[in-house]
Amino acid sequence: MISGTYIQADETPVDVQTRDGRGKNHQAYLWQYSCPGGSVVFDCRLGRGRDGPKRFLGQFEGILQTRPPTWPVQQSRMAGMFLRSVLDGNLLVIGTYFGHGLDFPASEAPLPPDNMGIDMLLASLSRPHFIMDLRELPCSGPLHEWFKTTHETRGLASGNETRMVAPLEAYDAILFIDTITPTPAPEKR
Repeated sequence: MISGTYIQADETPVDVQTRDGRGKNHQAYLWQYSCPGGSVVFDCRLGRGRDGPKRFLGQFEGILQTRPPTWPVQQSRMAGMFLRSVLDGNLLVIGTYFGHGLDFPASEAPLPPDNMGIDMLLASLSRPHFIMDLRELPCSGPLHEWFKTTHETRGLASGNETRMVAPLEAYDAILFIDTITPTPAPEKR
């Protein structure tokens, strides 16, 4: 995984028990690292400091994709801000968006895109998929201003929650996929 060019990473707070303080849980972080179609590695750390990801990633020089944490709709935060600080700025943050979902069970179907949101703007380009490097946008003008402004978007984790994101502050690039489908269940061997 580390010798590759692309890793997806995410951290989740978890309660753990340690030898000190019997019966009292401590907050730890379960880091998940994966490559599409490849293995998944979980790394549990008692703190959220830079040592955990730095130790795991070592000399990795490829693209590290993270998803923004789930923030309340009223709050706009920089996605990837924590990992960027942990990795001393050696991080390319890619925001992932989609147009619509296909073949999802009703209980898992993603929300439709907001007519004024990021998802709908990207879907209106009528491309099945693309990557937009936001670092290449002009430094001023209507396109720059639109991507600098906070907009509502669906959460990628479930597609059933919304959050506010200012793309130019949150991401270096955007990956758009028009149609997403559920991940098929793994085949039994």
